[in-house]
Amino acid sequence: MGKKARGAEAFEEFYSKAWGERWPKLKQSLVGPKTYAAIKNPHFEGNIDWSSIKTKELWPQIHLLECGGTWPEVATDEQGNRSHYMMDPASCLAAHYLGVEPGDEVLDLCAAPGGKSLILLNRLKDQGKLVSNDRSRDRRERLKRVLAEHHPLKESIDLQITGHDASSWCLHQKEAFDKILLDAPCSSERHVFESPKHLNEWGEGRTQRLSKDQWTMLASALDVVKIGGRIIYSTCSLSPLENEKIIEKLLAKRGERVRLIDIDSPYIEKASFGYYMLPDNGGWGPIFFCLIERIG
Repeated sequence: MGKKARGAEAFEEFYSKAWGERWPKLKQSLVGPKTYAAIKNPHFEGNIDWSSIKTKELWPQIHLLECGGTWPEVATDEQGNRSHYMMDPASCLAAHYLGVEPGDEVLDLCAAPGGKSLILLNRLKDQGKLVSNDRSRDRRERLKRVLAEHHPLKESIDLQITGHDASSWCLHQKEAFDKILLDAPCSSERHVFESPKHLNEWGEGRTQRLSKDQWTMLASALDVVKIGGRIIYSTCSLSPLENEKIIEKLLAKRGERVRLIDIDSPYIEKASFGYYMLPDNGGWGPIFFCLIERIG
């Protein structure tokens, strides 16, 4: 059996096949300027004149700059709270559409660097429980730092930071959370383009291996969420193996236990299963996500 192709040529062949005529434009958008949203910190007590900055509120406390504006530098108040946190608007989307409400018990399975956990905390309004998990020690330390800088701990909220393997969580807890966010480790093609080393080493086997890990994480999450609870599965990948094919597999193997929830938004486009937000259509992302409800 011949050795499988690797590097830029293999990368180009795989994604050209996946995206067809759209691929050249999509590829160009991956190396273009990034768009950022600001998550305003409701606990910040310092001075920033937001009134002089033209922004559009995408979702509660998540703001996008209007044309021609510039974000202020992040400020820190006397209590150590930072004024805002910057991230891709597409990444905000997954946390937003999970639909967290005050009093929910929530699990963020792959939480670092922490922006999505901040959104989940803001939605809880200091009522309920959030477990922010990341297996990597270095990423977990960054997660702790981000949460400490943007959200003072209160007795009314149960916030835990853990370092467990997301794929085996179901061995220790079942039907334990109302909402689960699984933003799974993925191919992240934007980062591949930023690293000649990673591009030269790329092979289709990478996305195949990642898809196996993603499936085990999602299968575990399905056991951990309560019946009637919801999961957001998301990646920042463009590989169908890590996106639609994962949801297709979920329906084939666990279809009697789940239903997919439709989402109506001007910011997203429907895939065969789930939704995309893509950088060639507005400069956000990429992100793939699917909202799943456990029914049995």
